[in-house]
Amino acid sequence: MSMTQHPNNQDTWEETWDPNWTPTPEQVAEIAAMPDLPAAAIGQQQRANWSFGNFNREEKPTPLTAWADPASGIVSQQDIRAACEAGYRGDKLPDYDFILPGGVAGDVGVVAGGGNLGKSWVAIQLAISLAAGIDIFGLLSGVPTNAGWTIKRRKVAYVSLEDNADTAYRRLHSIFAFLRKNKDNPQFEKIEIEKTITMIEENFQIVDMSGRGEKAYVSSEGMTPEDRDEIVELISDRFKGFDLIIFDTLRRSNSHDENDNVGANRTLSQFDQIAANVGCMILVLTHVTKEASFNGDTQIEVVRGSGVWSCNSRYGCVMAPVGQQKDKTGKKVRVDEYLRRHFVRLAIPKANKIAPISEIWLHRSSNGVLYKTDIDVDAAIQLSMANSDLTFLDEDSIRTALKIAGKGRPKTTVSRNIEKPSDQTPGKLREKPAAASRRA
Repeated sequence: MSMTQHPNNQDTWEETWDPNWTPTPEQVAEIAAMPDLPAAAIGQQQRANWSFGNFNREEKPTPLTAWADPASGIVSQQDIRAACEAGYRGDKLPDYDFILPGGVAGDVGVVAGGGNLGKSWVAIQLAISLAAGIDIFGLLSGVPTNAGWTIKRRKVAYVSLEDNADTAYRRLHSIFAFLRKNKDNPQFEKIEIEKTITMIEENFQIVDMSGRGEKAYVSSEGMTPEDRDEIVELISDRFKGFDLIIFDTLRRSNSHDENDNVGANRTLSQFDQIAANVGCMILVLTHVTKEASFNGDTQIEVVRGSGVWSCNSRYGCVMAPVGQQKDKTGKKVRVDEYLRRHFVRLAIPKANKIAPISEIWLHRSSNGVLYKTDIDVDAAIQLSMANSDLTFLDEDSIRTALKIAGKGRPKTTVSRNIEKPSDQTPGKLREKPAAASRRA
C-alpha cells in the first residue's frame, strides 16, 4: 500500500493498494495472531492499521483553536427556551456566587492606582479579609445592601512579583499591630482576632515570585503557543482550589510593551485561561496615567497602557488621591496637605454583574494600613478650598472643623472665626479649638 498526493490539493492524500506487497515475517506473525480474519479482509485490515504498510504516516497536529470541535461551547436550545420562559413567568434566579462584589469565578479584573498609593496594601488587606470572611477594613462597604453580595470565606493567593516575602510579612505585622492599637475603635472592636488569624492561616497564601525575571512571566513576547499553554497549565495546577489569585503587578507578569494591544490581549487571554481552569477570579495590580493620578480620576479608562485592560477585563477597581482642585473659573485651588497625604478614594467603576457601587474614602494610617473613614472627606476638601489659611492636623481636627462649619458649607470662614480672639484682655488665654491652626 502506498500514499500519493493529489495533484490539485496538497492536503488531500489517496490510498492505493500495491498487489505486489509482501509482508515481513513479523507482520505475518501479527496477522496470524488475529482471530479468524478472512483473506478478503486482509486488504481492509491493512488500510485500518497503518503499521502494516511500508511507510510511517505523519499525524496532523491537533488544531490550535477553540473552534476545532463544532459542538464545543454550544448552549442547548432547551436551555435557551427555559431561560426565556422562566423570565416571562417571573421566576427568580439564584444570586451569583460573587467572590468580590460583581466579580465571579472566571473573571479577570484590575486594581489600578498611582505609584505609592497603597495598591499592595489594599490587595493584602482585601485578601486577608476574604480569607477570614470578614470585611475587616470596610473596603467593600460601598456595595448596595440589596445587590446580592455577601462576603464569604475564600481561599486567596497573593503572588508577589515585585516585593519579596519579607515585605509582605512586614505588612501583615503592621496590619495586626494597627488592629491591636485600635481594638477599642467601634469599627474594629468586634473582630475576634484569634479566630481571624486562624482563618487567615488556613485560607491565605503568599507566593514570592520576585527576582525570578523571565521565569516568572505569565506571558512574554518570545513565547510560542505551546509555551503559553504550558505556562497556563503550570499555574493552573499550582493554584487548584483557590477562589482568588492576586498578581502584583501586571508590569512584572509579562514582557510586552504596555501599549501593545496584541501583547495585552495575549496576557489577558493567559489570565482568562488560568481563571477558567482553576475556577477562580484573578485580580492584577497595575498603574493609572500620571494625569489621572494628579487629578484624582476614578474612571476605569484611566488604567495606564493598552485599552485592553480597561475594556476587556471584567472587573475594575481604581484608587485615587485627593486630586488637584479648581474653582468655577478654572483656577487651581490649594487643598490641605493632610488631606492630600492621608486620604485615598476607592472606586469600583467596572463590575458588570451588580448594581453601581458607591465610592468610599479610605484613611491611610501612619504605618500604611488603609481603612474606611467616617469623615466626610468631600466636605473637608470643600472647606479647605474655601479657607486658604485652614490647616488640618489629624482626623479629630477635621471632624471638629466640619462640625463648626456645619458639615463644610463652601462659603464658610471657619478658620478666621476660630483664630479671632473673643477677648483680647491682656493675660487671658485665647480660646482656640483644635480644629485648625493658622499657617506660619
